[in-house]
Amino acid sequence: MKVSYLNKSLLVMGALAMVACSNDDFSRKGSNSLSPGEEAAGVYMALNIEMPSGRGTRSQTNNDGTSTDGVEVGTNTENNVASVLIVLAKASDNSFIFAGEVPTSSIVPNPSDNSYNTTVQFQKSDLVEYYNKNNGSTNGDLSADEQRVNVFAICNPPTKFSEYIESAPLGDTEWYNQTETLLESTADNSVNQLGSVTNSIWSTDLFVMSNSAIATRRLPPTLNDWDKHKTPDTAFDLSGVNHPGDEVNEIDNSGSVLVERVACRFDFKDGSQQADDPSGIGNTYNVVYDVIDGERTPIIQVELTKMMLTNMAKDFYILPRVSPNGQLANSTLCGKETRTNYLVGPNAIAFNFDETPDDFVYSDYFNYPLFKSTYSEKKEYNIAQWNAWQLSEVLGGANDNLHQEYKVWRYATENVIPAPVSNQEYGKTTVVVFKGRFQVPEALKDNPDYSDLYKTLNGETISGNPNTDPILYSNNGQLYLTWSDVTKAAISASVQMTDNVPDVVEIEEEIDGEKVKVNQFASVSRSNPLFRSVYGANAGMSTFKWGTTTYKVGDGITPADPEENTIYVREPEQNPLSPNSMWNAWNNAGKPATGTTLTNMREAMTSNGFKLYQSSIDQQDGAGYYCYYFYRNRHNDNLDPGTMGPMEFATVRNNVYKLAVTNISQLGHPRIPENDPEPPTPDTPDESDEVYLTVTCQVLPWTVRVNNIEF
Repeated sequence: MKVSYLNKSLLVMGALAMVACSNDDFSRKGSNSLSPGEEAAGVYMALNIEMPSGRGTRSQTNNDGTSTDGVEVGTNTENNVASVLIVLAKASDNSFIFAGEVPTSSIVPNPSDNSYNTTVQFQKSDLVEYYNKNNGSTNGDLSADEQRVNVFAICNPPTKFSEYIESAPLGDTEWYNQTETLLESTADNSVNQLGSVTNSIWSTDLFVMSNSAIATRRLPPTLNDWDKHKTPDTAFDLSGVNHPGDEVNEIDNSGSVLVERVACRFDFKDGSQQADDPSGIGNTYNVVYDVIDGERTPIIQVELTKMMLTNMAKDFYILPRVSPNGQLANSTLCGKETRTNYLVGPNAIAFNFDETPDDFVYSDYFNYPLFKSTYSEKKEYNIAQWNAWQLSEVLGGANDNLHQEYKVWRYATENVIPAPVSNQEYGKTTVVVFKGRFQVPEALKDNPDYSDLYKTLNGETISGNPNTDPILYSNNGQLYLTWSDVTKAAISASVQMTDNVPDVVEIEEEIDGEKVKVNQFASVSRSNPLFRSVYGANAGMSTFKWGTTTYKVGDGITPADPEENTIYVREPEQNPLSPNSMWNAWNNAGKPATGTTLTNMREAMTSNGFKLYQSSIDQQDGAGYYCYYFYRNRHNDNLDPGTMGPMEFATVRNNVYKLAVTNISQLGHPRIPENDPEPPTPDTPDESDEVYLTVTCQVLPWTVRVNNIEF
């Protein structure tokens, strides 16, 4: 199954000329018998099917349903039509009339214009019920309104849908609401494979396609008129002019039936600063900087190592529809998506909530859910069920057909979310998860100021055990190797210094009637953001060591017998709930891997804006410090950051989403949600002010959407 994803390129929306009728499996016998000899009389029907050609990649949706980014030609494996199911329905209400399936043997490709020609015989009796039943007579005449039919073409139809159509009665109005379920699963911890796929809609050479627009045509007015179409050369044309020049009998059915793929596609390219640098590491981004020798120099990088598609919908309609609010009521079958309307999905009612219900089970609706489903675990990542791909494997795949820049990654199902816009949340949206690993540039390997950081982040001095390896602390974009590094940075930022040494002054005060000399810091800015994050608002510091000198805080009075290399400084009481207090309590307890002191320390840290990173072992990439970036797939960009618009986040059929991470400006989300001050939850809105990673997404005919992603 891996090949069916990786050996693809973008799909050309070419014309497919077809002549389509039923085979015996779909022959229907009407309740009114025909005259002797007519039962076996063969008649023929012709139809032209064309894949739509989009006009742009999808950054924004145009009002004709295309996008502003362009289109892309597909491969033969994405274009091939092995069979076609033709359905005729009343134009007034789309109630079922007749269906016919074109067998593979009757589809002959025409190399000159990338089309297919078919001619299939069906029995005149297949139409007798409609012709006689609709006008209440037995002469087989149709009124002008009854002649008008909508023609639907389902290419490479799924078995379940074909079976439903085969038994559908005349007048059935549920046939066009049929859904399919795609189940895709991967064994735990597997990489670069799709595992078991049930009812695939993107099998090689068998992409399922269906109408992208309603095609209204006219049937002959009488049943006997079909006698004029008893040979392949005289087939009744549902895509052309019948009986040209005959003022009485001419029926102009000019125009193709437009079809589009039911699946969408994701492509990817390396958009990092080092993508074109032969000496650099691919998918690697400079994130944290320091001033070294007077120059701003990157000291911490993030290398993206894996990508995973989560929240891939299980259920989807065979035929698309749109509505003002994304609900089935008042929807338009095969209507065009615009910038302000919504595509309708089969889970529109179930997805209409802002806060996840207690009984909502993500695995009921999604392959690879982003979150676990048990109520007590809804905020936990469902990592074991994500389908991980090494970026090196993705970038070794087949080129796209646009500019040979992107690599074809994988196909996916349509996943749309109804109005209001607030329904667009992490728990429901298709999310691409990127896994990143921290590292220090090789240029700093021998720099004494960064050598310890290099050895830790690059895996030389760690085992990958999160309970024994150092915890890394991040605040306001800076990463610290130890907690003492954090407190030192807080003191440096808030305490007056001379030659990088805290300034201490001696003052004389009267205490209990006696004059006493008291030491205190010359100046402390307790409103400094980092100071407040470490020690709390208006609170004091704990005892600390600076170089070889210990600054022992208390009443600031030097005892008669002072300790060596110790300065006694007066400080306010330390906040007992501050991160520093909680860290010391955890440290004094022996840094336990579980329990109250760890929980209290995490809560104190994260509530004050700290991210905690603990090491782990990746089976492919080894021991290291890893983080996550979450890209909610953007479909219809309203170009208004911070404000969501209709269908802004979705995955839509027949779109190619071209992803490239172009910038990372922050360290990612910790692996463990409890270590994250702002972990995404199922109810987190898709649109947010946070900027973690830049992704370009280009969608192409396939309609293309290019998304440049910035984190």
